[in-house]
Amino acid sequence: MAAHDIQKDELLSPEQFKKELKEISLVNGTIFSDENFPAASKSKVRIRENSILVNEMMEKMPDVLPDDRLILHAGRNGVDITTEVISRERGNIGDIIRVISDQRKIFSAKIIDKYNVLLIE
Repeated sequence: MAAHDIQKDELLSPEQFKKELKEISLVNGTIFSDENFPAASKSKVRIRENSILVNEMMEKMPDVLPDDRLILHAGRNGVDITTEVISRERGNIGDIIRVISDQRKIFSAKIIDKYNVLLIE
């Protein structure tokens, strides 16, 4: 349950919530379980004080943002060819996004981590 009002797009932390015994049978959405509070998440909507937290109220912060500089990896059979690219959209690890090279060519790439992407053929 929210300890105070939380604005849209505000970073979430466990300190912003309190535990209380409440009736949840009429709550719309998937009730958030407190075993593993997501490290980098923000609110999708304004959360009012004393509201029960549901998963649909929050979203994970993207690992890659538009205009981030990334390393594009390509190659096979132990050969790794790399080049620097710029992301065109936001995404999380495992997502496929569009990137653009210095030669203005657009590629599809799968996000490996915050700094590396893999060329999708």
